[in-house]
Amino acid sequence: MANYWRKRAYQEAATEPDGLAKRGLVYLMAQFFTIPATSSVDFALISNGKQIEFQFYDIISDLYAVKAELIESPSTITTFGGAIPARNLNRNYPDTTTASLTAASAVTGGTVIASEYVGTAGKAGGQIAQDKIHTLKDNTTYVMKFYNTGNQATNCHINLGWSEAEPDHYRIIDPVDPND
Repeated sequence: MANYWRKRAYQEAATEPDGLAKRGLVYLMAQFFTIPATSSVDFALISNGKQIEFQFYDIISDLYAVKAELIESPSTITTFGGAIPARNLNRNYPDTTTASLTAASAVTGGTVIASEYVGTAGKAGGQIAQDKIHTLKDNTTYVMKFYNTGNQATNCHINLGWSEAEPDHYRIIDPVDPND
């Protein structure tokens, strides 16, 4: 019986962000960008048939506070430029993702499903790092919108780690003999 619980515990641990990354299932998008004064910068994430799960993210602003929103299914959106590259956190696996990330503009409508405020706390700039899990629908467009609350441009950076079509959380890896 002890072997059964050891294998179950191993499988549960393997579905946490670090376990998923070791199995080649977590991708990272890292992007530097400048937000003009009292304006915003948008990125579109299209799930392309797979369920996407944010595993972690961090947002840094060097001068002014930034309000970040995750918008589901905007009614209008214009994407432009090439795809923003994403890298597999396990370098033994390919960087091929199902999701596509691009710069976006002219975003209207949609539902804000999450928001963060990267404050200044009495000093220039700020940072926020989260292990919040957001599970996103398949075949859906999402927009990450970053608003600059200041009257001058601010430089930002985001790290976003996600998994695609995560395996069942409680699937046993090896067949288990109930007599063990």
